[in-house]
Amino acid sequence: MRYRLLMSVAIFLVVVYAFLLWTWPYVAFYLLVKGTGYRLEGPYIPPNIYARGIRMQVVVDVTAYNCVRAQTDSTPNITASGMRCGHPVLAVSQDLLRSVPFGTKVAVDGQRFVVGDTMHRRWIRRIDIPMASRGAALRFGVRKTVMEVHR
Repeated sequence: MRYRLLMSVAIFLVVVYAFLLWTWPYVAFYLLVKGTGYRLEGPYIPPNIYARGIRMQVVVDVTAYNCVRAQTDSTPNITASGMRCGHPVLAVSQDLLRSVPFGTKVAVDGQRFVVGDTMHRRWIRRIDIPMASRGAALRFGVRKTVMEVHR
């Protein structure tokens, strides 16, 4: 009887620990952005974008990276979709990948790209643009801009 009770308590504690281990980033993110006006709703679509051949517009954080092993996985020149890493290919966060799948043409600040890679699941509404050098990526920094998804 005592053994069953101890096993039940141990299993309960393991389940609670696993739940907290997987959910703490989301809880921390919510607590950080609560009251800041940051919205997690769907993309804002102004009515006149359809005339320009744009399917939707999404406000995203834009960062830059290099196609080197230290900033990617063990195959730095091959993206998640199998494309070669380089200028026209950009990486999107996994929440955006649902509405902007691989191969989709997008425009960011007037430059055209093709979605070909993903980022870690901790990033929300973020895209990564490949740069030629580490210095250029550091100078680029983090910017908030509108990504236009084309038909």
